[in-house]
Amino acid sequence: FINRYPAEDYPPVDVSLTANVEKTIEGDDAASYTADEDFIFVLEQLVGDSYVKLGEVAVKNGYPGELTVAKVTFTDVGIYEFRITEKTPDNPTPGMTYSTQRSLFKVTVTDTDMDGRLEIAAANEAHTDNVAVVATNNDPEQAAGITLDTKFVNIYEYGSVPLKVDIYKDLTNESGVAQSKTQFKFGMVASDAQGTPLAGAAVTE
Repeated sequence: FINRYPAEDYPPVDVSLTANVEKTIEGDDAASYTADEDFIFVLEQLVGDSYVKLGEVAVKNGYPGELTVAKVTFTDVGIYEFRITEKTPDNPTPGMTYSTQRSLFKVTVTDTDMDGRLEIAAANEAHTDNVAVVATNNDPEQAAGITLDTKFVNIYEYGSVPLKVDIYKDLTNESGVAQSKTQFKFGMVASDAQGTPLAGAAVTE
């Protein structure tokens, strides 16, 4: 005699999927980065041999962003894979090195108690640093949800290049007093787009 289990297809299990993404800026010039820039992150699910986009979220430096996909459907036991990546913008910020990290997550769906229902047994990070083990909910009859937590780091460095500035001073002297060639001094200091000197910037005379 041959028995088959399950006797019929599993009832599908729908869960919400939330990606929590944090962005930080590091590098020699990170302290001078003040732009109100949105960093875009994409959440995808591996389907067959390719990834399918589930959504994206905009995150600002130092602030976490959250993307919730209302429904992800599991229809059978197995391992389901998800990933979060950062999009490099069409017009990247000069001096910014955008993260190429891929945060990969594996969600294991089982039926260990053989009750004919699927359970989310585990959801763990895979192949990626700085990715926390995610929260899971093992009871599909509850409002089950999966949370993926990850952190991305960009590097902000201007680098240094030689800079030569030629300054010319025209003077009309009607006082009759002799003038020294070195009595006029000029200074140069690094400033932001509004003309405010950058913190720690040295004045070159």
